[in-house]
Amino acid sequence: MENTKETLGNFTNLQTQLAELVNSTDSISGFAKNIFDLILTKIPINRVSLSLYDPNTGTITFPYSGDAGERTRTQVFRDINSPLKQVLEQNKAMLVDQADFASFCQDKPLDSSIPVIWAGCPILKDGRAFAALVLAANDNDRVDIIKEIFPALTPFSELLAPYLETKIELDKLENSESKFRRLAESSADLTFQITSKGYISYVSSNVKPLFGYDPEGLVGKHIESITPVNQMPKARKALQKIIAGENIKNMTITQKDSSGSLIPMEINASPILKDGKVIGVQGTMRDISERHQAQQEIERLAFFPLANPMPVVEVDFYGVPSYINPAGIQLLDRMNLDMAQVAQILPKDFQQDIRDALSDKNTIVSREVSLDGFHLLWSGYFLQNQNLLHYYGTDITTLKNTEVELIDAQKKAVKNEQVKSLFLANMSHEIRTPLNSILGFTELIEEEVKDTKNTDLKAYFDIIRVSGKRLWKTVHEILDISQIESGTFQLKIETIDLSEILNELLISFYPGAEEKNIELQMNIPRSGITIVADEYCATQALSNLIDNAIKYTNSGYVKIDVECSDISVQVTIKDTGIGMSDEYQKQMFDAFSQESTGYTKHFQGVGLGLALSHRYLRMIKSDIQLASKQDQGSTFTITFPISADIPVLRTGTNMRGAAARNNTNASPGSKPVILVVEDDPNSQKLADLT
Repeated sequence: MENTKETLGNFTNLQTQLAELVNSTDSISGFAKNIFDLILTKIPINRVSLSLYDPNTGTITFPYSGDAGERTRTQVFRDINSPLKQVLEQNKAMLVDQADFASFCQDKPLDSSIPVIWAGCPILKDGRAFAALVLAANDNDRVDIIKEIFPALTPFSELLAPYLETKIELDKLENSESKFRRLAESSADLTFQITSKGYISYVSSNVKPLFGYDPEGLVGKHIESITPVNQMPKARKALQKIIAGENIKNMTITQKDSSGSLIPMEINASPILKDGKVIGVQGTMRDISERHQAQQEIERLAFFPLANPMPVVEVDFYGVPSYINPAGIQLLDRMNLDMAQVAQILPKDFQQDIRDALSDKNTIVSREVSLDGFHLLWSGYFLQNQNLLHYYGTDITTLKNTEVELIDAQKKAVKNEQVKSLFLANMSHEIRTPLNSILGFTELIEEEVKDTKNTDLKAYFDIIRVSGKRLWKTVHEILDISQIESGTFQLKIETIDLSEILNELLISFYPGAEEKNIELQMNIPRSGITIVADEYCATQALSNLIDNAIKYTNSGYVKIDVECSDISVQVTIKDTGIGMSDEYQKQMFDAFSQESTGYTKHFQGVGLGLALSHRYLRMIKSDIQLASKQDQGSTFTITFPISADIPVLRTGTNMRGAAARNNTNASPGSKPVILVVEDDPNSQKLADLT
């Protein structure tokens, strides 16, 4: 304690020590700790603290509070509940014992426990407290120490005041400078300071990524070292203005980077003042390369509407134009309209387009406008922030005329196709009718002369019969394909027995297969396999496929397999014939297509078998698939649905298979009565004879 009294009494030595503490400590907290170490000379006191009071803001802070004396956070002055408030208000030192401590607290004291003795001494500036030293103790030894040194606290505080004030100002300055540097270093802009003579005194570290320079290496260099020669007059003039007290805003200048490349920059700068005198320049530089490029792009794009041979129009919600390019003005002149009538060349729904764009933020759909034989396609773009609509026109006159021509050509083609189909149907009927008579009467004559011994005559009848059937089949196929394509083919959907159809086809094709020495096999798991379909379509499709398999197979076998499931029946027709090329498989279902064509083809037929099979199956909602390789055979797989919802919406009249589809109710043992409707006299006569 004697050391403490001696220290406090030696003012000269204290002044030297306080001056050293101001310069040697980094913060007010460290400065305060060293003050208490100085006055107490390492004597432990339960609680010591330095409080700072700002009457302008009405706050009190505790930058140092050893052993957590008073509240250490920033507080509003009015909320302080301890004798400290009275010390700061009355600007006088106070020594308070435990009995009186609570009387200074309006409610619960700040301290969790009331000290035995508490001492507070204000630190004054201009007669007002801006800080205070606080000491508190709980045991008798330390209580005595506080009582002994208390009389010396006031003169010590007067001595301490200017040093503490200096430390506070230095701390503020350091914090301000630190904040400035943090902002400068973190900013995208380059921050700089230069002397009035143009020498760099400070530059932020982001000069490295921007220009490639070391920031420390630039300090002391003249700005001419990084400024192109042609930019120096502008730089000197700007420096003169700032030294004269003016500010520079948004000045563009080109600077060199470390590689010599030029970078466009924007500068904002102001003078640095000291005692009212300009001693330098401080400011920021911003890289505007992207902005410069964008400006050039804007200027380039702005040229397009002027040079665009198509109209470009900008209008508001009411159709009032704010811009029309030369091509748009020419269009208005062509239509004898003025600029106020520009809405007459725009889409009629442009106002609704704006409403939709405002509400849904959707892209405006392109719309066509016809103007006295001149057709435009307007593409619209709405500028949300300006409530303007940009319209860009495209001349589609040629396209529209071509479209009209194509539509007319399509109509003619459809009509020609219908005429062709009807012609084929009529011609096929006209050919088939006399052909039936020829074949029918040939059979009658053959019956009359069959007992003759003239073998040549019998051979002639065979030729007539085979050639006639070939011709009849060709005409029959042409008639079916023409009716299907012209929409006059009628369906009769009913429950049919597929196993019965296949067995009958096996019997009918067996002689032809045996004649070619081909094995004809069939594997049906059971009888009575029923499906819902058109019997004629199903029969003809299977017949054509089996006929083709036998026709194009020279050795080996033709095999027919049937598999049944709950929803479909699958028929597979596999042969060991000549197969198909990959190229022909792409067109095998086209009408009149054959892999071998012309006079050199090896097989009879006009190329309608597969085309008809495909169309028959498609009409009854069935599917056909092919797996084939040339010279290795083919496998056709047909899938019949057991029950199919097939709409029957056909027009016209088709007498195909009429007799086969009539159900008779003849009684057992009676002869069936067949009604024949025929307008051809020869066919009528043949019917009477048969």
